[in-house]
This record gives sequence, structure tokens and C-alpha cells, in this order.
Amino acid sequence: MQQYLEAGKVVTTHGVRGEMKLELWCDGVNFLKKVGRLYPSGTGRQGLVRSCPSRAQGQMALLQLEGVDDMDAARALRGQVFY
Repeated sequence: MQQYLEAGKVVTTHGVRGEMKLELWCDGVNFLKKVGRLYPSGTGRQGLVRSCPSRAQGQMALLQLEGVDDMDAARALRGQVFY
């Protein structure tokens, strides 16, 4: 099994367009911007491609994932750990 670096955990939503606040467990937002894909924990599905760059908000990163277009979809990912 291939192991990945834990990037962080979604703690809440941000706004109504599907952005999420990610508690960072990696080196920071600049490191996260270089990553092309984030893989959700506990699933065998293909990784989600980020659709726009992360930006910092305090100690968190704001993240928008492809296919997550509204607050309800983002809320469903709350508590999800990404690698």
C-alpha cells in the first residue's frame, strides 16, 4: 500500500460556493499549492482534483475542490482527512 502525506482535515465550510477550511497538517499553504491532487481518507475512490489554488486564512487554508460547488457538498466533507 502506498502511503501519502497527511495534508489536513476539513473543519468547516467557507461561504456558499463550496469552499472549505482545511486545518493544515503539512508545511503550509505554499506547499499545498504545489499539489495536483488530494486523496480523501478511508475511500478507494480516485483523488479529487483541486479546481482553484488554496489561500491562507489564519492558521487554516481555504480550499475549493472540483465537483464541490455549493455549501451542502462542502458540508458533507466536514471531518474528512485529505492526503
